[in-house]
Amino acid sequence: MHQVLARKWRPKNFHEVIGQEHVIRALENALTQKRLHHAYLFTGTRGVGKTTIARILAKCFNCETGVTATPCGKCDACLEIDAGRFIDLIEVDAASRTKVEDTRDLLDNVQYLPAKARCKVYLIDEVHMLSGHSFNALLKTLEEPPAHVKFLLATTDPDRLPVTVLSRCLQFNLKALSAELIQKQLQYVLDQEHVSYETKALLPLALAANGSVRDALSLLDQAIAYGQGNIIITDVNALLGTVDTDKLFNLVTAIAENNADLLIHTVFELSELAVDFSSALDDLLTIFHRIALKQIIPNVDTSNWQHVEKILALSQKFSAAETQLYYQIGLIGKRDLPLAPNPRLGLEMVLLRMLAFRPAKTLPISLSDKPTNKTIAPEQVKSAVKTAQIEATAIATTVAATPIAAAATNTLPNTTANLDLLKQLNVSGPTQALLRHCAIKTIANDKVELILEANQAPLLNKKHIERLNIAFTEHFKKPITTEVTLAASAIETTATITARELEQKKADALNAINQDQKIQDILQKFDAVIIPETVTSD
Repeated sequence: MHQVLARKWRPKNFHEVIGQEHVIRALENALTQKRLHHAYLFTGTRGVGKTTIARILAKCFNCETGVTATPCGKCDACLEIDAGRFIDLIEVDAASRTKVEDTRDLLDNVQYLPAKARCKVYLIDEVHMLSGHSFNALLKTLEEPPAHVKFLLATTDPDRLPVTVLSRCLQFNLKALSAELIQKQLQYVLDQEHVSYETKALLPLALAANGSVRDALSLLDQAIAYGQGNIIITDVNALLGTVDTDKLFNLVTAIAENNADLLIHTVFELSELAVDFSSALDDLLTIFHRIALKQIIPNVDTSNWQHVEKILALSQKFSAAETQLYYQIGLIGKRDLPLAPNPRLGLEMVLLRMLAFRPAKTLPISLSDKPTNKTIAPEQVKSAVKTAQIEATAIATTVAATPIAAAATNTLPNTTANLDLLKQLNVSGPTQALLRHCAIKTIANDKVELILEANQAPLLNKKHIERLNIAFTEHFKKPITTEVTLAASAIETTATITARELEQKKADALNAINQDQKIQDILQKFDAVIIPETVTSD
């Protein structure tokens, strides 16, 4: 008779348990040193080995070779426990026996010695489902347990257990297993079962199991049946409703290239395959996560990644800021996906939002209608901001009071004249604020080139450029086009001069205070100090 893989490959000793080394080590040491407790509590999500470890522990208590961390697996006690017919192992599903009468009936027999074993073991699964009165009945036995009784409790929700019960148990928290560890276990099982498979087909199964080995083996059984004894990636994707990775990378490429047509066409292809759009969004987030890792940690371990070359190529198409933005948009979109009229529409809107809110790849040198091939990457802007220092610029231009000849370019190493012109322009509000952070680079060919402090880039927009065009045209009495360039280093502007003058006034004021004998006498008399940050130049 066929036996399902989840039961056939259930561990029969501690050596076969995977991913719970912290629990196994503690139990083995306790058994070896004969430091046994009367009650053990195993917690963790479904399918991670709670009842399996409890059954192995029951064998350790009752193996005919003696109390041991390595039960023989061959004696009657071991074989009967494995077969589920050991008379002194009482297994209870608390979810179906919640009444206090059930618990009392169960515990009435605690006082009697085991029929044939060394100790009587009560294994209570999903113990959190017991009623309050049932817990009270159990607590009384836990407080004064007979020497021949062991309690093994298992639960997926330890927070629902009374603290009085928790305090009387040794608690072991089992963790969910990583997808990589589950994948290795699936490979091992398939090798032992002599089932052919594609290695890349196992990772989707491991991921779908959400940390549960039991769920992974159940999915593996389905995959074997679906593929008629042969496991391939296309069958697994069809079985799970997951997305072909090529189409996922098509989506990411479409975002990188701002290609809305490819984006929508790929979503249409996904709908034809009847994929789970929520899972598709999860997979998309995973790709962006790995792109971010590759960008921030170039030597990150990619041994367990698939399509490393594609991840590397995409990491060079996005800036780190873009990757973080798209991940955040996808994460919020996943939260809102159930609210969409249908999942496909929801995914489309998340992807279109990524295009709509994509940051500029580069910061434009000019916001006029003229094309430009000069760009400053966001990283350069960040670097310029950090390294900026207050210093006079070597670049200055001369501006005559009358219109300048179109072919002429005059320069003047007079920063004051440079800044005075900007102050004379007929602009106000935000545009005037923008000019406070600008200097003139050149005036030539009916065009004025301004340079803007790099950290003030957010002030720049097309409306300001239009207003500057009008202002310069009025000033020079001829059509003038304005172009704004972000400074690659610190520049002298009205704002920097004002800031420096304020700092100097503050320093002068502080110095005057320090030189004032009356103030010094007051400070000495009251044992006071001057806080420099509070000194103003007013």
